[in-house]
Amino acid sequence: MPNFLLYFSLSILLLGCSIDDLPSCVGSGDEGLICKDYQYIDGIYNGLNNYYYDESGSVLLSKVTQSKSGKEDGSIFYNYNSVNELVSIEYINYLGDVVRVKTIKYNDGHVVQEENSGDINDKIIYQYSSGLLQNIIYMEGNIIKSKDSLEYVANTSDLHKTFKYYGGILSSITYNVWFGNSILKQTVYDNGGNKKGSVVRRYSPNKLLTEKVDYNVENKVIVREVYKYMAGYLVEIIKEEEGGEIFEKIVYQRF
Repeated sequence: MPNFLLYFSLSILLLGCSIDDLPSCVGSGDEGLICKDYQYIDGIYNGLNNYYYDESGSVLLSKVTQSKSGKEDGSIFYNYNSVNELVSIEYINYLGDVVRVKTIKYNDGHVVQEENSGDINDKIIYQYSSGLLQNIIYMEGNIIKSKDSLEYVANTSDLHKTFKYYGGILSSITYNVWFGNSILKQTVYDNGGNKKGSVVRRYSPNKLLTEKVDYNVENKVIVREVYKYMAGYLVEIIKEEEGGEIFEKIVYQRF
């Protein structure tokens, strides 16, 4: 009964308040950094994440998830090297057990490898040329599962095409097309030239992502995401299904 009352009270509180009325942040952090994010599924409060920073208030050390009943549901710890590059991420379940560790390797400031061990065992290798990412290789164990090869607009760093290979065989090509400076359309075709779907992203004049829409092969909306900002900071993400029904909302609270 006490857990039910806690969940009921918390749900009423969170459903009824604006961003300014949310419970205060825990700990300290630089102005504008996220201290909490709240998730709502089909309009119902589903839990939150608490963000914790180092003594300087600028480096994220951990993120703790609470379920809708208020119980700790797991946590993530972030570890850095001497130059503040993120080198490992530890995922802890609600029992306090480490279930996964992601290690990250760098070369000249570029991420060159990400490897998961634990409940997921895979590896991603990033290959560069002249400072531009050229290939992304996805592996399980020592087996290459797929590969992305990137092609840029001549003499620029603007991505034009991404070629996806499975087992060394071309599977799909994604074309990136900009309409002015505010709309990016990514269209995917299979290896026979048949359209598979597309994603359209819209940006504000100051380059903030404001909308992302996934379309199927018939140009019907699959998922629409709306990003809302306050003073240049992201404060809310709304996700809608084809008919416009909101199925998920994430609200960000900041220091």
